[in-house]
Amino acid sequence: DYTPRLKIIKSPTLILWGKNDEWINVKYAKKFKTMIKGSRLSIMNETGHIPMEERPFESLEIVMDFLLD
Repeated sequence: DYTPRLKIIKSPTLILWGKNDEWINVKYAKKFKTMIKGSRLSIMNETGHIPMEERPFESLEIVMDFLLD
């Protein structure tokens, strides 16, 4: 379990998660958000484990907004 190490991340971080991820529950995305100071969490509805493949245009928009912010 490496989750305690998340607290040392200082870089701007986008956490992009599918609400219907059956491999890693969305509750972990929320945990990561609290552990990575200043991170941004985006949970995509009707999306599973691989948002970039399942909803490429929507996930790209989220990533571009993050990068241009």
